[in-house]
Amino acid sequence: SLGKENIDLILKFSIWPLEETPAQGIEIFMEDRPKEKELPPNVILNHIKTIRNDAAKKITVPYLEWLVQEKKEENPDFHNELALEYLNKVADIKKRTTTSSENRNLRAAEERGRLGEIRRLLVEFLEKSKHYTPEKLLPTFMAHNLYEERAILLSRLHEHKEALNSYVHYLGDNQLAEEYCDKHYSESNEDKDVYLHLLTVYLSPPKDEKPMLEAALNLLNKYYNKINAAEALAILPSDIPIHEMYDYFEAVFRFISEKKRNSQVISQLLRSENLQVRQEMIHETSSPIKIDDDTDCPVCGRSITGTSAFAHYPNGTVVHYGCCKDSHVCPKTGTNFKDDKKY
Repeated sequence: SLGKENIDLILKFSIWPLEETPAQGIEIFMEDRPKEKELPPNVILNHIKTIRNDAAKKITVPYLEWLVQEKKEENPDFHNELALEYLNKVADIKKRTTTSSENRNLRAAEERGRLGEIRRLLVEFLEKSKHYTPEKLLPTFMAHNLYEERAILLSRLHEHKEALNSYVHYLGDNQLAEEYCDKHYSESNEDKDVYLHLLTVYLSPPKDEKPMLEAALNLLNKYYNKINAAEALAILPSDIPIHEMYDYFEAVFRFISEKKRNSQVISQLLRSENLQVRQEMIHETSSPIKIDDDTDCPVCGRSITGTSAFAHYPNGTVVHYGCCKDSHVCPKTGTNFKDDKKY
């Protein structure tokens, strides 16, 4: 097959098949070629944009999917373009159809027909791809009411509070918000406060709406071990009746007590281990090191006198301190004390 050395010829004679039979025409660019003959994808994409618009719409996504999924292309530009192509298809479908009451409250990808199919592809792509640039895509997505897709982009930027605000106050789906927290919570990094962010969202509603106290208390009772108690109490309204907080306080005190007991056990175990290591060190260093007039350094061959600085290896070998090049390898026997379990 023709390769990149014939790119001008390929582009020239591909226009007719691309416009008249797009699905078959695009195969020209998607057939297997040796690496040295592969066609440059940026040139192909620019070429597709020059053909008749209705044909270009039919083949841009299949070509980008082939690049990303089959060829494992990692260039962020192609991943960004595929996300925007999916978005444009969703926007076109929404323009042509009136959202039915049946579809209005469904989660992304659960809508009927082509809309649900394309949104499923879009959501799966945004969740799985590691190569698009969310900060570039987000402004375009903000112009559309695709809150789940927007939340995925925000999560990539660790903007968890904004993502959760979309789920709670725009989609009205607290369960989806909690699932988001389950997915992104991590004890050891900047995502450790994701449940606290959700608590803040529940207690900071849009103008003219009341705080979602019941949802906030349910969250505290369920995830008391993943929310900093001091920070949570600082943002709770001061007029909450104390009896409504009883279950939460009981769970927190129980959790803190258990954590304290575990810490004490670990502390005792570490102390015992430390004592054991110290005893082993005392035993290993208490053996006498015998040096007399006949003791020679195996490295330089000179005598080790009583005034010489020396190094002693675990197998008993003694050398001048200046002749000790590697404290872990005996220069006499070649024994590596790091690897030898006897030592």
